[in-house]
Amino acid sequence: MVTCGLEDPVSEVRARVDSSPYGFALVTASGGVLLGRLRASVMRDSGGRAEEAMEPGPSTVRCDTPAGELAERLAQRGLRTAVVSTPEGELVGVVLRSELAEEAQ
Repeated sequence: MVTCGLEDPVSEVRARVDSSPYGFALVTASGGVLLGRLRASVMRDSGGRAEEAMEPGPSTVRCDTPAGELAERLAQRGLRTAVVSTPEGELVGVVLRSELAEEAQ
């Protein structure tokens, strides 16, 4: 999972995303609160800072969401990943739908 701050140059974040299994970076505040997401497709066409290119307020799920339920929800929406956060908005991590399906079995 790639994370960055609001002031990070998009070009630097893009290089890290290109070498990760995910097609995005998550923008966080200094305390770990999730602020936004930078998609690889947007970063290719963007310079400047992360704050200027991010999508604010990405959808998240909580840690206590049952694996099978989350895997089904992601499958219905055609999504591969889910961003996990605390109720206070602190980033916990990213989970792949394939990992959830394995865990639910």
